[in-house]
Amino acid sequence: MRCRYLARVLVFVIPFLLLCTYANAAEVRALKGDRMLIQLQGSQFNVGDIIKIQNEMGETRALGKVIKVAGRFAEAIFRGHPQIGYSVVIFPKRALERKLRQIRNRQGEMSGGGSSYSPSGPSHTSYGVLAGYNSATATVKLNNGDSVSLKGSGLSLMGFMDHPFRDWFSFRGEAGIDQLNLSGATDTGCSGACNAKINYLSLDLLARFTHRKWHGVWWGGAGVNVLFPLTKSSTALASSSISGTMTYVLAVGYDLQMHRPDNPYIPIQIQYQLFPNSATVTAHTIEFDIGYGKTF
Repeated sequence: MRCRYLARVLVFVIPFLLLCTYANAAEVRALKGDRMLIQLQGSQFNVGDIIKIQNEMGETRALGKVIKVAGRFAEAIFRGHPQIGYSVVIFPKRALERKLRQIRNRQGEMSGGGSSYSPSGPSHTSYGVLAGYNSATATVKLNNGDSVSLKGSGLSLMGFMDHPFRDWFSFRGEAGIDQLNLSGATDTGCSGACNAKINYLSLDLLARFTHRKWHGVWWGGAGVNVLFPLTKSSTALASSSISGTMTYVLAVGYDLQMHRPDNPYIPIQIQYQLFPNSATVTAHTIEFDIGYGKTF
């Protein structure tokens, strides 16, 4: 009799407790891109908390990271397939560590190695390659006093590294080969057609201000590009005057996230590079780059 009585009590009490727990849980109120608005409903969230979003059956449908808390609401970035009305709970630290270990182990079994995974996207140092095309313009004052305009294009191949410092700020370093192929009109000061063909070893450093939107990261930044000539040939410039130099760089770009556990992305950028003026040369280039990057 006691067992039957206890069973009847549990039949009523357990659903009641579950209902109360779900009613007091934070829930998704709005979705836009890879961000969600969470109504806290008495729950205590902090910036940086890792969260899981569950459906009515308690199944986890997405993971996220809290990036802002204001009053009764919080904002988070997420990966997965949440819906408005789903409950939101903080991912227990031990469970999160166990989940990350499982992911790394699965990746190691598939690829023979491991890589880090973050529910909010790349948050560690990333590496990759960039291929580029540039359009350059220069004005050169020749030895005979004439000025000649040179124009042309070139290619580049760079390796790069992205290192984040904040959610909104990071550095991008690049190293590789950059071409400068310029030609212009015929002039006696050039003893024929004026040209300049230089292959540089290029070392770039950009400070980037970033904004995550539309499944990727928009950014704008500025920096410097240090150039060392590897090969040089020119009728417009004296060979002895072609030496190491630097450019000032303004750049904008977009890093398109591919939303896979190994965090690959496609970096796209446009750079404006201005050479320091000298007594004989003024020059600038516009370069378009696209590539492939991956977070480790």
